Amino acid sequence: MQALPPDDPRSFMQQANVHRAYCDGRGYNQKGFADYKLDVHGSWIFFPWHRWYLYFYEKILGKMIGDPTFALPFWNWDNPAGMRIPPIFTDKSSPLYDEHRNSDHVNAFIDLDYKKDHSPVKPPQTIIWPPVVKKNNSIVDNLIVNNLIKVYTAVASKTNSSPDSFLGPAFEVGSDPKKHFGSLESLHNTVHSWTGELEKPNHDMGLLATAARDPIFFAHHSNVDRMWNIWKTELLDGRRFDHKSDEWLESSFFFYDENSNYVRVKVKDCLDSKKMGYDYQRVDLPWLLAGELIKPKKEIIPLRSKPEASTFKTLQLPLLLESIERTNVKRPKPRSRNENEEEEGAEEVLVIDVEYDSTDGVRFDVFINDQGDNEIGPQDSEFAGSFVTLPHSPHVNHNNITRASFKLPLTYQLKDLGVTKDDDSISVTLAPIYGDKPVTIKDVRIKRVYPEVDDE
Repeated sequence: MQALPPDDPRSFMQQANVHRAYCDGRGYNQKGFADYKLDVHGSWIFFPWHRWYLYFYEKILGKMIGDPTFALPFWNWDNPAGMRIPPIFTDKSSPLYDEHRNSDHVNAFIDLDYKKDHSPVKPPQTIIWPPVVKKNNSIVDNLIVNNLIKVYTAVASKTNSSPDSFLGPAFEVGSDPKKHFGSLESLHNTVHSWTGELEKPNHDMGLLATAARDPIFFAHHSNVDRMWNIWKTELLDGRRFDHKSDEWLESSFFFYDENSNYVRVKVKDCLDSKKMGYDYQRVDLPWLLAGELIKPKKEIIPLRSKPEASTFKTLQLPLLLESIERTNVKRPKPRSRNENEEEEGAEEVLVIDVEYDSTDGVRFDVFINDQGDNEIGPQDSEFAGSFVTLPHSPHVNHNNITRASFKLPLTYQLKDLGVTKDDDSISVTLAPIYGDKPVTIKDVRIKRVYPEVDDE
């Protein structure tokens, strides 16, 4: 691919530019709506677009080497044995090597809770899993635990079992979407940030415009694609299924195939990877057990609606998020006072409306009923999730301010924290982690939603 003429649509750089055009939000306007850009991130087309992108990339590579059975490898950073950059990508004499990676992380253990302030952790000679206790004295074992908990939360927990929370919400044509990253897409963003160059963040994996210039991108996204398969075919609880909307199923994309033909493909034709001609090797999924390690950090103290029981006041919004902020958020009244209403499909969802500069990588964490504790981590039931973005390249003709609607399903978390129907409000903490440019919190609220129902 690297030896093909620059104008060949199958060449290495042209294929990298395909990703830039669709994913950096700078390549195309929405058809018929010149004022709105197309960006596949932060919505329900993230997974199907990247699946088709990998599919044709793999076909092109197979054609180049004369092997139609060629398959892209997946980087299984979800398993302790794969929690470092695979050696095939670190050999400086290999075309798979990329100089624009974080040099401190070449031989380090990946941190799926990466905060851009950690010292690299070298992998141990022997990986011990599961740990003897929830938290022990080994930083490596703690890192493994947190990594597996992060994967469990993003993929296997009931909290992220609905199509909206895992795959992302609808991207309606002719609108300026309020981005909401599905649970796995947020984790995917962290892997990008951890891998990409820290000193020059405008290079390769750390920036959407250049990410596909690093060959490890395709191994990373193959693992993300594999997780989609696992989520809907192996974690069977009656709640995990793809979107049913015709608007999603009939959405289409254009790619060049291995013969340089310009082809149109639809979402509905990529939902079963086996029908596309590929599947993934079965490997152990140790993160399936990690949910047992998530426990409340503090003794549960119910937060009632009475003023004397409430520690935190309601914030005045909009708010520039510069330090840890806490606020009480009212819960909406249910249609029924049945405490088990979640079994009927009702979900309580925390919605945080955000404005940020899209050229900046941003992260803030969200805690629930933390009782004033600033040191909450993924292993604590109070940890609700992380808002994590990857930077875009600057937009010449428009400002770079982006609006996002960060949504966190709360129903099962509130149950774990002892919140009952008698609690009319909860405490929400916003903890900024990194980002060089202003982040504005426009609104914080809870709404009740009723997910789609699987008719099959």
